[in-house]
Amino acid sequence: MQLAASGEKGMQVFVNRYTGKILGSRQAESDIIGIIFKLHYQLLAGEKGQIVVGIAALFLLVLSITGILLWSGWRKLISGFTIKWNAIPNAQAMTFIK
Repeated sequence: MQLAASGEKGMQVFVNRYTGKILGSRQAESDIIGIIFKLHYQLLAGEKGQIVVGIAALFLLVLSITGILLWSGWRKLISGFTIKWNAIPNAQAMTFIK
């Protein structure tokens, strides 16, 4: 369970689900997982970092969509998944094997 008051650091509390006994607690942002989360979510820069990450994610989404639309291979996508059992081996590949 994670507890946090507004404007304060969060605290993780470990509780036995059967007895309700508190097993331990720790500061959520002070461990390595909290630091990695802040780096991933906010670039360790708070609200400004969160805005930068959001803009970068939106830019990545636009680039991905336009890349898929402009890619000419999507029309022949199924041919990439078929196995050509009667295909003649490439002569250069055969000389490389020998």
